[in-house]
Amino acid sequence: MRRSFRELEAFCLQFSGAYADYPWGPDTIVFKVEGHIFAMPSSAGAAALSVACKVSPTFREAYRAHPATYTPPYVGRFGWLGIEVTDDETWDMATAAIEESYALVRFRGRRRRPGSETPPIS
Repeated sequence: MRRSFRELEAFCLQFSGAYADYPWGPDTIVFKVEGHIFAMPSSAGAAALSVACKVSPTFREAYRAHPATYTPPYVGRFGWLGIEVTDDETWDMATAAIEESYALVRFRGRRRRPGSETPPIS
């Protein structure tokens, strides 16, 4: 099933504290939490839907060989992975990457104490 930019946007905005921002002008949307980017999708008018997310080395290694993934320019060297969303499989990969990215960005540098909130990683 082909997915839309609006579906990706709704998925990103469902997380606590998540919001859309346009740091490079009106054509480039990013999704942030606590002032930091966790997802950079292709623009709403792009021919193909894709998203770049910060992911763990384990996640990156597991998916890097998949033909729908790519190293995004500028941020790839900092642990970001890009995913072209073309079908249900790549949608599932993208949403898993977004969930992981949100957790990495929101909970970065924080030690978890017993009983503290657990990041929403699937």
